[in-house]
Amino acid sequence: MEENPSLKRDGGDEDEVETCSKKPRFQSDDSNSDSGPIEKFQDSDVVTIKEEALSAEENNDGDGGLVGLREADVGIVEYVNEEDGFQGVLKQRFQDFVVNERNKSGEVVRLSNVEPPENDVETPVSSTSPVLNSTDIDRLSGLIESNNRSSSVNIMVLKDDKETRTKMHEAVRAFSSKLESSTIEIDGQKMIQVSFATQEGRKRKNAGWPKKRPEYCKFALYKENKDINDVINIICKYLKMSTHLFSFAGSKDKRAITVQEVTVKKVFATRLSQLNKVLRGIKLGNFSYVKTPLSLGDLSGNHFIVVLRNVTGEDGAMNRAMCSLRDVGFINYFGMQRFGNSLVATHQVGR
Repeated sequence: MEENPSLKRDGGDEDEVETCSKKPRFQSDDSNSDSGPIEKFQDSDVVTIKEEALSAEENNDGDGGLVGLREADVGIVEYVNEEDGFQGVLKQRFQDFVVNERNKSGEVVRLSNVEPPENDVETPVSSTSPVLNSTDIDRLSGLIESNNRSSSVNIMVLKDDKETRTKMHEAVRAFSSKLESSTIEIDGQKMIQVSFATQEGRKRKNAGWPKKRPEYCKFALYKENKDINDVINIICKYLKMSTHLFSFAGSKDKRAITVQEVTVKKVFATRLSQLNKVLRGIKLGNFSYVKTPLSLGDLSGNHFIVVLRNVTGEDGAMNRAMCSLRDVGFINYFGMQRFGNSLVATHQVGR
């Protein structure tokens, strides 16, 4: 943000030159830093807006019916300073609001690399296999979709030797972690019987996870105009796994571009990175492996880039507001979205 020449300090008459003489009273949790390769806005676009607080009496129509809650109704009546401020339109487009999470170390989370780590060892799951034909794949997909744990699928072993049977078992495990297989014999014909994995079967599958590798894959999640829970559901649909294996430090705005860290238990980065080919408005990257999952609150704050459109106000008021934002900071603001949008007066319940 470029400093207005009229606000620079000099040794002249203080009555002739406006100065930013206030001492900082608040320290912003979200300091500025250089924007990453994906974000399209610079820190110079960060602005602040002050809306006029309306009294509770102005919220009611002539018949006494409640029109809608205003800031004054829930106790938001004070500002960080006494400047007149200015007005504008916030979040006119979802691209106007960019949020980057700050991890517990204070680093701004950015998506800069979508490739998995070297020697990730996970073999990409394919819809085709040298030992499973398309009919076998369709039958396995139907078994998973049915979610009938008492059902099973028998696949004929065309070449009865140990090497072929081993490859078929490996192909079943690669197809889905929900399934396990065993060799049976029906009327003298060797078959591979596939069913839902039991607890013991899951333990055998976990034995395939590298012993020295931490259990959790951490990655940066970039999303556009989407809710975090919806995004996790979409990822789980593709991977055919439970949402309970995923965790994150906190929710971010839906109508925005956001980047945050997510952890998932025992899923290879290679498998996650393949989703970038099919997902829209969602990207996964900056993969690493960690010992513990994220929990709610495992962050130090958020870094914001805000674009304000259709700005109206006096130049002097805008300059003073920007000066205050730079030198004084701002109060951690709890807006109207914290009080719900139903007929229940949650601010009264809180009191």
